[in-house]
Amino acid sequence: MKKKLLLPFESPREHYKAEATVVWCSDDRFSLALQVFRERMGWRWMDLIRMAGGARDLGTLASQADADSLLSHIGKSVKGNHSPEVFLMAHYNCGAFSREQMDPTDEEDHFFAEELHRGKQAVEEYLSVNALSAKVWMILCDFKNIYEVEA
Repeated sequence: MKKKLLLPFESPREHYKAEATVVWCSDDRFSLALQVFRERMGWRWMDLIRMAGGARDLGTLASQADADSLLSHIGKSVKGNHSPEVFLMAHYNCGAFSREQMDPTDEEDHFFAEELHRGKQAVEEYLSVNALSAKVWMILCDFKNIYEVEA
């Protein structure tokens, strides 16, 4: 194999305990929000599951195969890296949800609250069936703020 060094770095080899598992949308417009959120939460180690729509694959628009795959990733983080919390994120103007409305409305709030609640229920059920435990949070982002969606 021929390889060319792109960037030197050092990463600890010791195993870590994730302070959280975060399911975040791959939409790069929300990368800064993720960075700020992580800093505000004070996490050194988190397991990041980044995919189009964030928690979308746990809601009404997802196939069972998509949901099973995401739940498996979450389970591996909670079990393998002892993550005590799972954060499920969705955001306004999300193409993966086919919701390209720019401004939040009551209808959009209701839609995302329902989708995130379905996701939370799916994660809690999966964790329970697999004898795992973690607190599940629901996060909704717009282009200025990150909100906790209450249960």
